[in-house]
Amino acid sequence: MHMHMTRSRAETSEAGAGLPIICSSRIRRHVYRRVDERVKHGLVDMSRLPPLPTVATPSPSDACTMAVRLHDGGAPARAGCRHQVAAATCVISDPDTASGRIPGMDAITLRDVTKRYGSVTAVDHLTTTIPAGALTGFLGPNGAGKTTTFRSILGLTRLTSGTIDVLGMQVGPDTPAIVKRVGAVVEEPGVQDTLNGRDNLRVAARELGVGDDQIPKLLEFVELSEDAGRKVKGYSKGMRQRLALGMALLGQPEVLLLDEPLDGLDPAGQAKFKGLLRGLVDEGRTSVVVSSHNLAEVEQLADHVVIISRGRLIVAGTLDDIVGPAQGVMVEIADLEAAAAVLRSAGFEVHAGERRLEVIGEGVDGPAVSRALAFADLYPERITPNRSNLEQRFLELTEDETP
Repeated sequence: MHMHMTRSRAETSEAGAGLPIICSSRIRRHVYRRVDERVKHGLVDMSRLPPLPTVATPSPSDACTMAVRLHDGGAPARAGCRHQVAAATCVISDPDTASGRIPGMDAITLRDVTKRYGSVTAVDHLTTTIPAGALTGFLGPNGAGKTTTFRSILGLTRLTSGTIDVLGMQVGPDTPAIVKRVGAVVEEPGVQDTLNGRDNLRVAARELGVGDDQIPKLLEFVELSEDAGRKVKGYSKGMRQRLALGMALLGQPEVLLLDEPLDGLDPAGQAKFKGLLRGLVDEGRTSVVVSSHNLAEVEQLADHVVIISRGRLIVAGTLDDIVGPAQGVMVEIADLEAAAAVLRSAGFEVHAGERRLEVIGEGVDGPAVSRALAFADLYPERITPNRSNLEQRFLELTEDETP
């Protein structure tokens, strides 16, 4: 599998457990210089574009221990490189790697994980599990340590202490094997500005050896079909995030990590995005972990929730474990009458109010209601479980932690 990710400026000195540092001082002087010029002058035929150069596995004395292919990140640098890194994307791939997960195995296990930057503790003795075959919300306020935890799972940030297992393998000694089976979008998406959206996916597909046949469906999935011919430099933030998601899904990863993926999407886009993520999990295609600072957005989507604050675990479990079982959902949607008719025809009990619908019944959940509406091309602005609010419960649990 593969990973698509970027590195923040604050962490450029991290060597990562077995992963290369991508050094931006050579951006457009190495892999993409010729591609940029040829695209700029209309001289490149993407249907005949050869695979990008592969940096071969170097000697044991080098910090880079895997073959990497760079999209917008220059050349790999040795551990300790002090160059700053900006929006670099790496693809670590092995199309021959067999997929398939071990039944009953957790997708991710964190044991006493701690990460400190000088005197600042970003993650503080975090112990929790992420179940396989589920959609997990990894939640907490801004600055809680969510991105640092994701980077640690991917081997991009070296732990101060503790261990992390992914699909039964330990981050560090097994990182090269782990990253072949994981797709990720972490921090700002790193894509090639001088190429259009479709060609970004085509280059990534060639690097992964998966062919172009997935691209039309992926473009539809990330709602970029109409903009696929536009250069990425003209994309909005939300469009760039969705393109990066499409790149992460190439090759059908077993675990998908998405860092704040709903940012920049309008309500209709969020609803469709959530429905499609649910489909990935419900069809057994991948385990999805979504980080967010907005608890309400993920509450209607997730099977399992992990909530952290100030780097520490607050609570983990199903929503029923944390806030109690729901007795239906509340639906906010523009066309109440049409939505009510669709849901009733699907067998739901619906009570219509002036501004929202109440869908009644124990076991009725947001994903089921969202899917029923999506089949009729109706996309709710909001679906809220009719139970205790997750955000209220979070505030109760963290009341004693207020500085």
